[in-house]
Amino acid sequence: NFTGTVTTPTLALDSINGNIGVVSGTPTAFNTNATTLTAQALNGSVYVSDSATANVALANASINNGVTTFSLVNSANTVSGTYSVIAVNAGATNLTSATGNNVSGNNVILESSAGGLSLAGNVNGTTSVALISYNDINNSNFTGTVTTPALALDSINGNIGVVSGTPTAFNTNATTLTAQALNGSVYVSDSATANVALANASINNGVTTFNLVNSANKASGTYSVIAVNAGATNLTAATGNNVAGNNVILESSAGGLSLAGNVNGTTSVALISYKDINNSNFTGIVTTPTLALDSINGNIGVVSGIPTAFNTNATTLTAQALNGSVYVSDS
Repeated sequence: NFTGTVTTPTLALDSINGNIGVVSGTPTAFNTNATTLTAQALNGSVYVSDSATANVALANASINNGVTTFSLVNSANTVSGTYSVIAVNAGATNLTSATGNNVSGNNVILESSAGGLSLAGNVNGTTSVALISYNDINNSNFTGTVTTPALALDSINGNIGVVSGTPTAFNTNATTLTAQALNGSVYVSDSATANVALANASINNGVTTFNLVNSANKASGTYSVIAVNAGATNLTAATGNNVAGNNVILESSAGGLSLAGNVNGTTSVALISYKDINNSNFTGIVTTPTLALDSINGNIGVVSGIPTAFNTNATTLTAQALNGSVYVSDS
């Protein structure tokens, strides 16, 4: 639509009944280098790629065209539309939003491909939210509220939930979680009281596709997820939804574990459950030289009151059930 050049520090885009950055049904991001951006497609999707290397601010806009006033927000169709913004940024700059400058859509994708995220506005994804940052991802990056049932986090070159070298878990209440830091560590605490599923995610931002998995740096990173759950619910992973890291820690602090995906800890794996820990909880394969098991309020290797040893082949073993019994067979 624009074979000429659109030059401005502040750009507002509004497709009243269509999409932004979609060609023949295929996401093909609209390109700009504006440092302040508004993009709205209330009946469609938004895909924008912003090449400004300074901070890029997502901001509401009030546009008076002499006939009516358009109050624009960063939003796509919240039933079926995707809202995706990629900001190139640079190492010390961010994709930002101020308080009250909220982002919403059915699926929301916010990416800073060479910088960070700093969002004081709320982010609402009816189905999903993906937050992708070259830098660390921490609670302090999101003083607004991130609301979604399915959350994907990806730190391209940093950590998730690590502040000044100290693990400080990133907080969420999503019931489906993907967290990837292939060059760092992952620490997430999930307060959802329902089942929490660790799941892979495929994210198309209109320029490339991110295939995210639950993984931290396998040579030196820790992958840790704590799920609050509840008595009858579990921290889960379906077949093919694997977890990997140098040290892996999976905890259901008030429920159980039910993992059909594989768990691979180059150095160690810790499995912590409020309820019993049995072979049936892990239909996937747990691979590690050092295994730690902790049943907070149940047994390890006891099924329906009958000792049925938990099987492992770890060369270093810790097994604790302070309120129950432990039966382990190590091959």
